[in-house]
Order: sequence, then structure tokens, then C-alpha cells
Amino acid sequence: MRVRVLLVLILTSVLITHAQEDVFTCETPADIVILVDGSWSFGRVNFQTVRNFLESFVGSFTVGSNQTLVGLVQYSGDPRIEWHLNTHSTKEALINAVKNLPYKGGNTNTGFALTFILKNSFKAESGSRSDVPKIVILITDGKSQDDVLLPAQSLRDTGIELFAIGVKNADENELRAIASPPEETHVYNVDDFRFMLDIMEKLNRSVCERISELNREISVNIHTCETPAVADIVILVDGSRSIGRLNFKTVRSFLGLFVRAFAVGSEQTRIGLVLYSKDSWTEWHLDTHSTKGALTDAVKNLPYKGENTRTGLALMYILENSFKAESGSRSDVPKIVILITDGKSSDDVLLPAQSLRDAGIELFAMGVKDASVKELRAIASPPEETHVYNVDDFSFMLDIMKKLNRSVCERISELNREISVNIHTCETPAVADIVILVDGSWSIGRLNFKTVRIFLGLFVRAFAVGSEQTRIGLVLYSKDSWIEWHLNTHSTKGALTDAVKNLPYKGENTRTGRALTYILKNSFKAESGSRSDVPKIVILITDGKSQDDVLLPAQRLRDAGIELFAIGVKDADENELRAIASPPEETHVYNVDDFRFMLDIMEKLTRSVCERIFELNDTRSDAPSDLLTSEVTARRFCVTRPVNL
Repeated sequence: MRVRVLLVLILTSVLITHAQEDVFTCETPADIVILVDGSWSFGRVNFQTVRNFLESFVGSFTVGSNQTLVGLVQYSGDPRIEWHLNTHSTKEALINAVKNLPYKGGNTNTGFALTFILKNSFKAESGSRSDVPKIVILITDGKSQDDVLLPAQSLRDTGIELFAIGVKNADENELRAIASPPEETHVYNVDDFRFMLDIMEKLNRSVCERISELNREISVNIHTCETPAVADIVILVDGSRSIGRLNFKTVRSFLGLFVRAFAVGSEQTRIGLVLYSKDSWTEWHLDTHSTKGALTDAVKNLPYKGENTRTGLALMYILENSFKAESGSRSDVPKIVILITDGKSSDDVLLPAQSLRDAGIELFAMGVKDASVKELRAIASPPEETHVYNVDDFSFMLDIMKKLNRSVCERISELNREISVNIHTCETPAVADIVILVDGSWSIGRLNFKTVRIFLGLFVRAFAVGSEQTRIGLVLYSKDSWIEWHLNTHSTKGALTDAVKNLPYKGENTRTGRALTYILKNSFKAESGSRSDVPKIVILITDGKSQDDVLLPAQRLRDAGIELFAIGVKDADENELRAIASPPEETHVYNVDDFRFMLDIMEKLTRSVCERIFELNDTRSDAPSDLLTSEVTARRFCVTRPVNL
């Protein structure tokens, strides 16, 4: 007998220990408001089952003023607050309140109740906190007698996560329409009240896991665009099998945070998404979701596909499909692509990426885990410091969020400014060889040099760049001079624009005279891509007075038939600019007080250059084409023409 008693005690101890191990406790803080349907259809007996369910649910959380706070609203025809979030600060007090929850009775107006929560429950005076996740748990047994779609969307738009539990005669489609995605973890439906406790463990774990995810997201630093980033953004997401379902969940979290940086709307930021692996498909167009809440919901529902990685094909798919008017793209806003991939593409990416950039589309590339950094650099627009991101594991993706958001926001701001600048595009192709001479001395500074890059990027847009049309080379100078690229280096406008974005800043002193001589000796040669039968133009950009003589070098360039335009900024010497430039100074000399005013002269400059090229081409048939130039020395420079006797 003593053995049997001992055995029973041992078994009881084992069962109690096992039960204790199975108790699920959620320790992450949140503000949870439970919305309980108290309509007549429940009945008093079933409402007691609901009390038992609620007691079990709140028992799984660590309740406290710095932990989880739980409020409760009961509704039927009209809602009422049973207790606020900050009413009960201990689990014992909360459970006592649940046990004493009265049964209300009345009709089922779920939509009205959801709106009531939005207006009343998540306020500071109701105990809600700004820095914790906000959760609503709906429990209902029937179809609402009013509309639930707009109230539910309004809650989700404000960042409130909704879980929906239906019992008996609840409408499952309505539950799905109310709940936040994905429905696998946010929607629950049972045939009878006696089965409610069967969903308890899954519900508790789903709510707790989502709270943990939301707390992590809240802790991530996000750079919100200071001014509305008016742009069309297409996110290109690798959904290949190498990512895996668990990591793809992290990708969804990343995307959800990324879109938070933007003011989403039909007149502000539009965001589309293309998913790819072996094939590519549009998950949603640029104009599909016009609110941040709807977009966030779509991100949460983003499916995982699997298969291979064909990034090149996906880039071409975007070029051919995503930035079209019928897909919601606008002609007068910046166009951005954000690529996220975890591996090396199984097809070529160079030509598709260049085609996108040639079309004026800005590319950012983000690699995770096994992505090829070299490939990311080849895809992204320059400079890589702001356009290329790579992390060793999916768990580190959120660490780059702030920098990525800031870079995208700043680039959109720059592009919008560029789009607003008036540029005179040459009406007929300006067949010419243009060499831009850029001062890169210390006095400019890195920030102002960024403005110079933007200026140059806009300038080249005025011309039809090509081997048979306009060729543009660039020489950078300070104390010394060097060719950044020859006239024949870049044969497309896209490649030339990329080169401008990568233009380095050097520093040191300002020796403009030496730079002008350098151009005469090196830039307008056949081996540098110069043609004998087209106009030759030099565009000088400088911010200061030269430390050497400019008169003789400038005269030698003009004597060789080279047309000079001079642009001065800030501390440039206007007399020196006039001495350098070809006449007349009204069209060939430009001077602005500060770098921020450079773009203001763009239309006049591009018009003047285009018109002068047209004039030079028009008179070229009457000009000698067989001039010979001598070696340039300190004292001698000759231009001669052979004469047949």
C-alpha cells in the first residue's frame, strides 16, 4: 500500500512538473485591448466560457506598468470601456476583473466598436504608451450589422495589430477582413464555445511572437524622409529557395520597416513590388496601394516562392513592365529600384542594369549572406557608398535600415530638384566634342563638390550622347590635371551619367592655366576620341582665382578653334573668367555667388552651348579642315594651313 501511495505521489509530481513546463508565458511588453462581443446571441452560459478563455489568455502575460498592459472593451449595439489599459497593474487584479466581467446584451455592431477603440483606447490618458506594440484581440460570435472594412483598415493604418477570433456563427470572411495579415496566425474560428480553449496555445504564441517582432521593429532606427519623397519606388525581392521560409519572414519585417520611412499616397510616394526567382511577377503595381496601412498589409502577405535566382531577367522585367503609365508610374517623378537578393545571379546582370540606368532609373542593391558584392556593385547606381549594402546574415538586415532609408530619401530629394530644373535640350543632335574642365581644389569642399556632380549630371542630359553625336570627356584639376575619361570612353548617356556620379574629389591648389594647357595637349587628339570635323568645346567650372597665368593658355585654345565657356562659383574672379572664355561674354561667362545657385544657370548655359554648336556646325563647311598645330611651348604656338602651289 505504501508503495502504491508513493507511486501515485511520484506520478502526480511528474504531471505537475510537466504541466508547469508547458505553461507559456509572454514577457515582452505591449498594450493589448481585448474587444469582446457581448450581444444577445452569446447567452449567459457561453459568456462564462468567454470569461474562462480570457482568464487563460491574460494569464500567459507578465502584467505590469512596465510590462504588458491589458484593457477591455465590451460591445453590442454600442461599446463601453470595462477597464483602461492602466486600470490593472497586476495579473491578480486583471484576472479578478475578468472573472467579474458583466454580460451586456444587445446587437452586434463590430465596425462601430473598432472605431470606438481607435478613438478612445490607445490614448496616453487611457494608459497607452508610445514605445510599445499595440494589439487588439476581437472575440465575436456573429456577423456584424455594420461595415467593418474601413474601421479595421483605419486601425491597421495607425500601426495597430489586429487578431480576430470567431465562434459559432461568426463570418470567417469578415474575420479575415478585420485581422492583420497573415491570416494563418491572426484569424481563429471555432464551431462552438466549448472549443475555444483548443486554440489558446496557438493564439498565445502567435500574439507573443508578433509582439516580439514589433518590439524589435520599434527599436530599429528609421530615417523618415523630412519632406515627402515624391517618387515611384519598385522593390525587387529575390524569392529563391536559397532564402528559406524563416529568412523570408525577416525580409517581410525589413520591407515593413522600409515603407514606414515614406509618406505613401497617390500624390506622394508610390511603392510597387516584384518578386522573382526563376521567373518574375508583379505582386502589386505602383498604384495598387494608396495608404501606408494597405501597403504594410500587402508586405505581411507577401508569398514565398522558391526556385532559382535569375536577377538579370528580373531587372529586364522591371524595365519592360513596372515603370509604365498603366502600372501607375508617373513621368515627372524620380524612379527608384531597390533590389534585395541573397545570392549570385544565374544569368547576366550587367546589360539589364545598365539599361535601367540608361532609362534614368536609380538602382540600390542590397545583398544578404551569399550575395556577390561585385555583382551588387555592377547593378547599383553610383556611388556605391550610398547605393550598395551587404550583410552577412538575414539577422543583420535591420541594422542597415537607417542608412538605407536616409540614402534613398536624400537621393529622391536630389532627383526631384534635378527634375524641377529647366534644361534646354538641343533641338537637333549637337554633333560636337565637349571637354568639361572641373576644378577639384580644396576650396570647393566635399559637400559642394556633390552639387557640382549634380550640375554635371543635368548638363549632359541636354545632349544626344553617342559616338556619332555628342561626345563628352572630362578633365579634373587642382595643382595637377588628369583625364577622368576621354571623349570616346562613354558612348551612352546612362554610362556618362554613372561616370559623373562617381567623379572623385581630390583637393589641393587651383592651377587653371596649367589645366587649360593640359587640355590642349591631350584632350582633342584622335587617340582620345576627338574628331577633326566637329566643333570642339571646353566648359570650365571653377570656384577661385587661379594661382598661375590663364591668359596665354586660354588664347592658345581659342587660336586652335576651341570654344571656351567659363563658369565661376563663389570666390571665382570674374575678370579671369572673361579672359578665359570665348566671346561674347553674355553667352559664354557665368558667375554665381554660391554653389546652391548653380542649377539656376542651367537652362541659359545649355541653350547657349547648343546654339553655339549649331552655329559652328552650320559654318563648318566654309572653314578650313586641314589646319595643323605646332607643339605648345612657353613662347611659341602656331596654327598653319598647307598650301598647294
